[in-house]
Amino acid sequence: MFSTNRGVIGGVALMPLKPLSTNLTQSIYALLGLACFLSVRSLLDSERRMAGMRDAVLLLAMLNIWAGVLQLAENNLGFPSVLNLFRNASYATFTGGEVGGLLRIYGTFPETSAFSSFTLALFAFTASLCRDGVRGVYSGIVALASLGLLLMTTSSTAYAGLLIYGTLATAVALAQAYWHRQALYLGPTTLMVGVVVLAGCFLALSQPRIFSRIFEFFDLTLVNKLDSASGRERSLWNQQAWVNFIDTYGLGIGFGSARASSFPMALLSNIGVIGVGLFTLFCSRLFAVPVFVESATVAAVARAARHGLMAVLVAGAISGTMADPGMVFYTLSAVAAAGGVCRKPQWESARDGAGFKPRQYPDSHSWRGHPGKV
Repeated sequence: MFSTNRGVIGGVALMPLKPLSTNLTQSIYALLGLACFLSVRSLLDSERRMAGMRDAVLLLAMLNIWAGVLQLAENNLGFPSVLNLFRNASYATFTGGEVGGLLRIYGTFPETSAFSSFTLALFAFTASLCRDGVRGVYSGIVALASLGLLLMTTSSTAYAGLLIYGTLATAVALAQAYWHRQALYLGPTTLMVGVVVLAGCFLALSQPRIFSRIFEFFDLTLVNKLDSASGRERSLWNQQAWVNFIDTYGLGIGFGSARASSFPMALLSNIGVIGVGLFTLFCSRLFAVPVFVESATVAAVARAARHGLMAVLVAGAISGTMADPGMVFYTLSAVAAAGGVCRKPQWESARDGAGFKPRQYPDSHSWRGHPGKV
């Protein structure tokens, strides 16, 4: 059995299985993630705090957008490199470069793939808030700007993640509409995507040369990605991860012992069938927990967190390298879990005790939100 890591000069380095520093660091990351989950979950015990978390994520998404815009200004307008102050870790960074003549966007992150994964989760969160009408104009602008950055990243993670997440979200909306026997109607996110599609069709008809270049670009970043040096390297990671899983009879070679190019493969090779089963059970509980029905704010934020979680898992399945899903996953998990058990504010409890009937919201057990809305 072998553990895998990046070679000194590209490629994949295979090493005989032995204790590594990553066993310790990844375990520490996992424990810190658990502490993050428990801390955030214990703090989000009221509607006011859930609203504060909503505003914090919106602010984070806006800061992420400004980081992407600032990086574009540094590359194209000669602005001083301010973002390098944030990229001060000792690990390798893969900044710079271009694909199809376009500069890659990575913001404050060490590589484009990490930026795309982070931005995809924020896009899913803010788009869900926009669909539910929570701070609709602000969340819609943030979602639209995040979508624009994702389309400009030149990252396979961004393009494949948008495609898979959009397909899953639409499938869930259709299932909800069928299950509740309600009419399907268009939300702002679908209208936004429709405008983009119509603009693309108009561009294809009016400027075929430009459309041809765009087609070649997506062919390079998506269709022929596996034929590139990076694609072949990541395929070798997944191949070795599967070999390790088989050689250990499904038990895994230990947390942090090897990397892969897909989060599910990293889980299988590191913690085996038992660990994957427990992780699946945890996620199923997050998506199945009932949404608090007497507060529209809590319900909307919990649904947004579950959309963000879905985006995190999609991005991880495309390009996740380690078995630790990251702090974004733990934070959004805590928000989703808190959505089912937030206490009512005292004034609402007093109102109910006086005989006033609280307003009921549809689909109280749905993680998706309003049935039939896409």
